[in-house]
Amino acid sequence: MDLQKQAIWKKAIHDCKLLIMDGSKAKIEIGKRAYDACDIIQGGGGHWSNHKNQYTMSHFARDIGMNRRTLSSYVYVYIYVYKFLPKVYQDDFNWTAAYKVLKFHKPQELSPIEVEVKYLYTLHQRPGTSPSSLFIKYLKTLDYEIQKLDFKNLAKAKDELQKLMDKIDEKLKN
Repeated sequence: MDLQKQAIWKKAIHDCKLLIMDGSKAKIEIGKRAYDACDIIQGGGGHWSNHKNQYTMSHFARDIGMNRRTLSSYVYVYIYVYKFLPKVYQDDFNWTAAYKVLKFHKPQELSPIEVEVKYLYTLHQRPGTSPSSLFIKYLKTLDYEIQKLDFKNLAKAKDELQKLMDKIDEKLKN
């Protein structure tokens, strides 16, 4: 076995055993560590049993004392939802909303923007999430998005934002 990979594996196992009891924030961290430590993410079932030098999710789950399917859901939410979300959503991450995105959609077929939109839509459907709080969170991501625009699209974005600001000013006057 590769000594560096073995060290990554042992550290990930140790850390995840401590994280298991920490709740939903820890789910993403466990998913990330399993993803980083495992050689085989998909197809790590019984047909890999003779490959003792392979680090599989099945072995990882066994070593941290977790059900393989539970660990699999943590890894899939991490790689197909969490990694695509802007930092503002990662900081206030909602496990249930992210899991629903995967439950109702084939993750490999979603683009990063589709993941974000479906995650936001699911958040919006939750009781207690107001459209205005969702809108404010979305505005916080605009800085990140604006940095990607070229000059022509920046001008268009500025025009649209000005229209929005005019509407906000009008609403504040009333």
